Amino acid sequence: RAAQRSAPGIGSMAATFQDCIHRAFPPEQPWALQELMEPACLRIGISKTLGFGIVVGSTLVKLPQVVKIIRAGNADGLSPTSISLELLANVAAFTYYARLGYAFSTWGENAFLLLQNIAIFVLCFYYTRRIGLQFLLIVASLTAVGYTLYFRLLPDILVPEIVCTELALPRCRITCEEVAGAPPLLLS
Repeated sequence: RAAQRSAPGIGSMAATFQDCIHRAFPPEQPWALQELMEPACLRIGISKTLGFGIVVGSTLVKLPQVVKIIRAGNADGLSPTSISLELLANVAAFTYYARLGYAFSTWGENAFLLLQNIAIFVLCFYYTRRIGLQFLLIVASLTAVGYTLYFRLLPDILVPEIVCTELALPRCRITCEEVAGAPPLLLS
């Protein structure tokens, strides 16, 4: 048991969720549940639990609005422009975080909010009888933005030196990752 505790990463911030689980439930040995109560493992466990709790909770955020629109049979009071902008922010957030390869618990809520906002978007345009050219242009634009941000197709933006100096920017090159990450940061 002492050898296990002195192993690299054990009891430190470097411990991973898999390390904690492996130490608490070693194969063919009695369970060592006290290992889960070590500060590093406890922090990881709480973080994972909260992350998945947020993902599960996000599946219900917009559902009442979707149900209300369907039951009412209209989209009175909804602004197609506002819904389109919110959908743009969802597309940017989803494509930014999903592409970086983070754990689903860190960006999963964006996926569910995106799906729910797509439903509201379609319902709004359907009930306001605006499914036509405007609808198709917005869908095409959102798809293009999502594709561009997901595959990082934007070239780096070079800001003129004088502007960098005047604005006290640390560097004069803005990358696609920074462009894709701006909407989620600005909206949070």
